[in-house]
Formats: sequence, structure tokens, C-alpha cells
Amino acid sequence: MVKLLIIADDFTGALDTGIQFKKRGISTQVFTKTKLENSEIRPDTEVLVIDSESRPMQKEDAYLKVKNITEWAIAREVQIIFKKTDSALRGNIGAEVKAVADAAGNGKVFFLPGYPEIHRVTKNGTHYIDGELLENSVFGKDPFEPVNMSYIPDIIKKESDVAVEVLKRSEKIPELAKDQPEIIVCDTVSTEDIDNRLDELIEKNALGLLAGCAGLADRLVEKISFNRQGEMVFHKTDGMYVACGSLNKITEQQVSYAEKNGGFTRIHLTMHQKLMPEYYGTAQGRSFTREIAGLCQRRKKVIVDTFDSDDSKEQFLKDHKIEQESVRFRISDAHGGIVNELVNQGLDLTILMTGGDTLMGYMKQIGCTQIEPICEIEQGVVVSKIKCGGHSIQVISKSGGFGTVDILCRIAEKVLHKNSKLKGERIMKKVELKGIITPILTPMKADESMNTEELRAQIERLIDGGVHGIFPFGTNGEGYILSENEKVEVLEATIDQVKGRVPVYAGSGCISTADTIRMSRKAEELGADVLSIITPSFAVASQKELYDHYVEVAKHVDTPIVLYNIPARTGNKLLPQTVARLARDVDIIVGAKDSSGDWENLKAYIHQTQDLDKDFFVLSGNDSLILPALKEGGTGGIAGCSNVYPHVLSSIYNLFKEGKLEDAQAAQDSIASFRAVFKYGNPNTVVKKAVAMLGYPVGDCRRPFNYLCDEGVEALKRVLKENADKGMN
Repeated sequence: MVKLLIIADDFTGALDTGIQFKKRGISTQVFTKTKLENSEIRPDTEVLVIDSESRPMQKEDAYLKVKNITEWAIAREVQIIFKKTDSALRGNIGAEVKAVADAAGNGKVFFLPGYPEIHRVTKNGTHYIDGELLENSVFGKDPFEPVNMSYIPDIIKKESDVAVEVLKRSEKIPELAKDQPEIIVCDTVSTEDIDNRLDELIEKNALGLLAGCAGLADRLVEKISFNRQGEMVFHKTDGMYVACGSLNKITEQQVSYAEKNGGFTRIHLTMHQKLMPEYYGTAQGRSFTREIAGLCQRRKKVIVDTFDSDDSKEQFLKDHKIEQESVRFRISDAHGGIVNELVNQGLDLTILMTGGDTLMGYMKQIGCTQIEPICEIEQGVVVSKIKCGGHSIQVISKSGGFGTVDILCRIAEKVLHKNSKLKGERIMKKVELKGIITPILTPMKADESMNTEELRAQIERLIDGGVHGIFPFGTNGEGYILSENEKVEVLEATIDQVKGRVPVYAGSGCISTADTIRMSRKAEELGADVLSIITPSFAVASQKELYDHYVEVAKHVDTPIVLYNIPARTGNKLLPQTVARLARDVDIIVGAKDSSGDWENLKAYIHQTQDLDKDFFVLSGNDSLILPALKEGGTGGIAGCSNVYPHVLSSIYNLFKEGKLEDAQAAQDSIASFRAVFKYGNPNTVVKKAVAMLGYPVGDCRRPFNYLCDEGVEALKRVLKENADKGMN
């Protein structure tokens, strides 16, 4: 038996209210038609939701539609009639709430408009969104239903002559006139306000006529006795298709974020595609929908939106004699046609639709009038099931003005199979490239085979020494002379030993773009946190070639990339303007390491990437420039000397962050004598020889890069002794 009737003015409103009951195991049915046969209502249904689709109507038509539904419910002896309203008060609020009061015969409707959990509250009769007046919020600029008032009695009286009273938080319900319909607007600043008012209404046996949003439904479900069954759950799919019919600014921000950070492919419908329904009956239109279907199979996460990218819409409407009032319905019909084609092709997709018109457009296309809500995947975001033509379709509905900027990304994470992850997806690990990262040397045995046992021991020593990251097979790790299999072995051992305590940087750069992609993807599969990609070497590359190289690699990986400039070793210099361009154009490129030793170049890297709309990290690859770089705005260094002196090098960064600049400078200066030994041979050889002299069995560098002259050996012994006497480690 139906205990509660909910009358919503649009489809998403019907679903996000009905789901408050369905998710708690209460038998709930949602219909998109207003004239129901008794046979359509299941015997066990306790909550009935009807979408009147009256939001875009003229107020007179909306009034009649809601009044007829209410009279039907009263005739069926439904105990509670709940007029669902938008939490931003869009639509024919006054006309529809009055219709409920009139249908009940001088009824008193208690209107609790707020949804405090999402910062939409009513205080002293005035409605606020995120702390600002409703009329000043994004809903005051809604393209279809701008709300230009904030005082709710004014909003109601704009559409009706019904009596309105405001009931403040501390006020009790007064004696009400019995000879006229009335709307009582109740302040809802907190969820407790809703609970207290409902308790009072129950005590006074006055719960029969209510108005409010999904926030009221969420509390009402706890106040009424229902039979409760088991909850339903959604199923995961291979792909997710977003039909974005909402033109709300909040939705536009969510779509842009998903494209930029969530690996979504985005298609923007042209004027013909979104406003001319006959387009989809043409050969060109059919080709377009097939193209969308193919894209869904390849890319897995696709958004098709209808935002206006320029000012051409008004002229288009004029040229094609299209009334402004019909725009929203043409858009929903266009989306409905595309979705229908995707479903007919049998693709394993979850269909997410923004805006109630969008979902309604699809249901009209397939001639379906009933939908089964399953669960609430995010607050205000409902997963439902539609059965039609032998297909069972999982759809998600989201009001255009609902949700945080990353909501589409979060939903995709929940509904997609794990193997639906794509090349180029931009949900990156949140790694901050800062501090002292050690380009850990690769320990070798006497036969030049790798000593992974000692590698693990060195990792422990370095982490104990306070370093902020480990970078295997970089320049100091002899990556230039290790085979691909050896690099894999080193990276596997490193990731296993580090166990997430600090980020692991993998040097995945090769001479060719194809090899760099292959190695980068391998490093990613193994679990590297950051990819350090050195410029190609030997052959001279132009800046355009370097730019194109990095852009192409970035398309094939998800892991943050650090550009690596060391022209003395590669013969190719990555210019500051190229670094800035890559930083600006490619989201997944998040930092650069400069080992040129050229202070002006390093400074230019920092200065030319400081004003981006994302964090970009510049690391010094020259140990003598770590502190100057930090002072200039850099974020740390990849320091070969930290293999020898991990405590000292990490203290440069730590002391700087603590504001102890003199101590940081002393730490920076203390490594000068050790670096002076580099003049006697390859710095890699000097560093590895030094670690061996400290008593660790790391072996020599691989031939032919393993020689240090006698004078260099003596100088190294002397410096290590002097520094040990100073307590350096």
C-alpha cells in the first residue's frame, strides 16, 4: 500500500528523492507519466514517485498538473503527499506547492526548503547557496531557470496568491487558519532543524502535506515506519558514457576537470547536432553516432556535451526559426538519440546523464515510463535500471548543479572495471616532487653482475639517512649501461624494498620515442611513482623534435613525468621555453630536472613555470645548486652526492624549509670538498668509489667507466677522512 507520494518537477529530482527510500530497502516505484493504472503499482509499493515534468511549463499548466496528481493521491487515501522542490528553488515553486494545498481543500503545506549537508540553507525565510544569497549564486545565472530572488515568500507570491508564513528555527508551529490554504516556510539551517520540525509535525499529526528537496526526504525516511528489504547494488561496466545536457556552470567545470584530469574523451556537439533532431536521420548523422559508438569502445570514458562555445547560437536560432523555449527539449532529444544508438549496439556502458531533461529525452525516445532506482553512488547521484526492448540499461542521473568538481572522475572509478583503464588517462598519483632524491648507485659484484641484496641494503641506508625519494638507474645508477632486463630487476627490487615510504623515480628515457614509450610503460606497470625521462642522445634534436618526443610519450602513460636535461651527456639541451611549453601543454609533465650546471638555465626553468595553473616542480641536478634553487623557487634536487652523505644532503632541504638558512648554507658548503674530487674522473665513478671506501660492498662501475687515477684515489681518501672527522654522513 502506498504510504507516501512524491511529486517531482523533473526527472533527476524524482530519482534523487526516491533513492533516499529505495537505498534503505523500501519498495519504491518511479514513473514518468502522471496517469497511472492500478495494475502498474505493485502491491508492496510504499513510496510512489511521479515526475510531473512541470518545471519548464507555464505556471498555470504546472499548477493544474500537480493539482490533478494530488487529487488522485487523496482519492487513493495516500497518507503523506510530498511536493519535491529543487534545492536551488528553480521551477514553478509557488504554483506547484499551492496546487497541493488547494487539492487538499484549504490544506497547510509545511515547506522545508534547505539541504544543509550540501550547504543550501534557509534562514529567516531567505535561501542561501554556499553562504551567498541564492540570487547571487550560479543559479541566479541559470540559462533556463534563473532565480533572481532569495526570500522564499517573494518567490512563492510571484506565482500565486496563497498565504505564506515564515517559521523561524526557534518558533513552534502556531494555530493555523482553517478556512484558507497556506504555505508555512520553515527555516532549515541544519539537519537538526529538519529533524526537530518533523518530530513536531508528527506530534501534532500534521505530516500529511510536505514540500522540500532530497534533504527532507533523507530525514523523512527515518520518521515513517516502512517495511524494509535488502539493498540493491550497481554493476561495473567496461565503459562510461556521459550525456551532458545540463548547461549549468557547475557541470561545465566538472566536465572540464574530467577531460583534463580524468582521462575522459570529450566531444562538443555542433549547433546542427544539438538543435536539429532531423540531423540524426541523415547519413551524416548516422555516421556520427557510429563514430561515437566506436569511440566508446576504444576510449571507455566519453563525454558528449552541448555547451555553447561561441556566440553563434542566437544567430543559428534566428536563421532556423527555433524558439528559445524549445532549445532544452531539442538538446535532450539529441542526447536521447545518441544514447539509443549506443544501447542498440549492445555496448557494455554505464550511461550518465546530467540534467533531468536529458534522461527524460532518452526515455521518450524508447517509450519507457518507469525506471527502477538502485542506489545512490554519490550524494545526489542516483544509479537506476531501465528495461526496454530486451535491454537492461544502467543509467546514472545527476542534477546539473550538483556535486564537486571531480565528481565524474570519482563515479568512473566506482563503475568501471579495473581493466577499463586507458592509455593516456590523467588520474595521476599525487606525488610532490620535492626534497632530496637519491639517484641510487647500482651495486655490482666482482664479475659485474648486479648485487640486488646490497641494493636493498643501500635503500635502507638512504631512507634512514632522510632522503625524500629513490631514483634507480639514473646517471649515477649507470642506467646507460644496464640492459632492459637488468633495469626491470633493479626497479622491482627497489619498489619492493621501499614499500611506499618515499616516491620511486624510474629513469625510462631512451634514444628513440618508441623505446622510451615501451620502457615508460614497463616502469609504470611495475609501480614507479615518477618517470624521469632524459632527452634523446647522440643525434642532435631540434626543440620541436624534443617537444614532440615528450608529448608522444605522455600520451601513453598515466605516471607523472619529470623532464631530464643533461646536455653534457646527451648532446641535446632542453631550452627553458620548451620546458615551459611542455609544462603548459601536457598535464602529466609535472617537473623538470636540470643537470646542465648552468645557473641561468636553472633559474629560467623555475621562473618560466611559476605562473601555471598547476604545480610544476623544478629540481636541481647539480648538487652545488640545491640551496640556490630552493631560494629561487625550486623544490629540491636529485643529488648524486646523497649516495655518500644522505644526512647532509637531506638536511639542506629540511633546514631550508625550517627557515634555518645559515645552517642550510653550511650544509650546502660542506660538500664542496667532496665535489672537488670530480676533477679526477667520472663523477659516477668517484661517487661509487667513495661509497665503497665507506665500507659498503657496492663494487666498481662497469667497464670501461671504472677508472680513477691514483691521485684521485688519494684525494678521495683524504676528503672522506676529513669529512668523517667533521661528523658528516
